[in-house]
Amino acid sequence: VSGLYSSVTRDIVSFLSKKNLSKGVQLRLVDDMLDVDLFIIVEYGISIAEVCKTIVQTVRYKLESMTGVKVRRVNISVEGIRV
Repeated sequence: VSGLYSSVTRDIVSFLSKKNLSKGVQLRLVDDMLDVDLFIIVEYGISIAEVCKTIVQTVRYKLESMTGVKVRRVNISVEGIRV
């Protein structure tokens, strides 16, 4: 992943308490479970499918282990490719 896409940024500072993590991330609590939307930019030449699969697994594991809240869905939108 080359970066997070910031034009669709939601402020999640109150949730994670770190200003630099809000760029390109949206979190919603739905029925006591989290929905996560990530807007990313990837490097040219990599497997987008593999990167997205890894991100979904990592985000789900990290959020559930750090917060104790079940992650219902992780949505990834590839907003651009950086060469």
